[in-house]
Amino acid sequence: KTKSLTLLLALTFLFLFSGSSVVFGDDFQNGSDAYQREDYKEAFKWYQLAAEQGFAQAQYNLGIMYGKGKGVPQNADKALAFYSRAARQGHAVAQYNLGRIYQNGLSDGKNQITPNSKQAEYYLQRAAAQGIINAHHQLGMLYYNFGLQIDVKSLNSKDLQSWDTNKDDVISPQENQYLRDAHDHFLLAAQGNHGPALHALGVMYLQGHGVQNDPGKAVHWLKKAVAFPQPDSYYNLAQLYETGHGTEVNLSRAFMLYQQAARMSHAPSQYNIGLFYYQGRRAGSLISVNVTEEFAHQHSEKQIINDMVSRNPQQNAVLTQATALYRPSNPNSPFRMLNIFVNKEHTQFAVQVLREILPSDAINTKPTITHLGGDDPIQASAWWTLAAEQKQPAAQQALSLVNRLL
Repeated sequence: KTKSLTLLLALTFLFLFSGSSVVFGDDFQNGSDAYQREDYKEAFKWYQLAAEQGFAQAQYNLGIMYGKGKGVPQNADKALAFYSRAARQGHAVAQYNLGRIYQNGLSDGKNQITPNSKQAEYYLQRAAAQGIINAHHQLGMLYYNFGLQIDVKSLNSKDLQSWDTNKDDVISPQENQYLRDAHDHFLLAAQGNHGPALHALGVMYLQGHGVQNDPGKAVHWLKKAVAFPQPDSYYNLAQLYETGHGTEVNLSRAFMLYQQAARMSHAPSQYNIGLFYYQGRRAGSLISVNVTEEFAHQHSEKQIINDMVSRNPQQNAVLTQATALYRPSNPNSPFRMLNIFVNKEHTQFAVQVLREILPSDAINTKPTITHLGGDDPIQASAWWTLAAEQKQPAAQQALSLVNRLL
């Protein structure tokens, strides 16, 4: 009898547990269906039922809804509470969101959650341990800011001795442990192709923060970063090509990168393009020609320069410094605009080699050639106007000067 009763209780528990799982699974699915329909009040009702039964994903979703004010009045405290409930169950994204809240603070207009760097570090570390790439990047940002703000005099003797690797009683930026930790987390995020982390590594090697100053490595990381369009990455890499730090001088490539950033309303890049025209500096030439989508697919931006060089590797080696970029043609056109940025002295040669690659039906299409930079105060004024509209001080000052000449 005792064995039978024990078995019956065990089976009853299993049935109850199994039934509960199905119920909150149904509640959650009902909530998700309503959310997809943008019926947020209905979604909230179902998520709340699932959350009360301990379903971490429902608790996380309620955190989002309270945080954004969807289906309920925005409430920072309740958002924090539901994220915390999900995080305690190991919900990685809830842990990440908590880390971001404590990193930056959160306000709903009435309640304010103040930043707390220790709590931010705690939750971001846990999210990172579960493979959240963004958490590694944000830990990098957290430690980077710690490193820039710390007063070395505040270090105790043990930490001072640990940080001072060359034993000169001075903590250099390269020895700053917070900056070194930042580098390590940026590297972990970069290994997951996280664009901002790739950019951060480029900046750290450029400035010598947490690592030895190495312009070559800065170029390496920034070239990877520009695959994830960010104006600062374009700008920093352009400066290295313009000055020849860590790489050969390549003014046409620098100009192209400045243009990429300028199109994203990056005021310093707009200002630097204006400088080329004001100072009369030629950055090279832009060769433009319309090509079909099929041609663009067969000859990617990286591949087409290789294709041009490979036709005669020894003679065409000078074209390795060229850079290709596809842009949309006219709105209703079936073509793409192929832009090739090349050094001035190689312009006509590049056109000749390009014609060898273009399909037969495009042979009669004459590429247009545009000078990049050169003595043109009107162009300088146009670019500086764009930068000045964004309150860039150097552009505002330069604009008043050039406009007196026009």
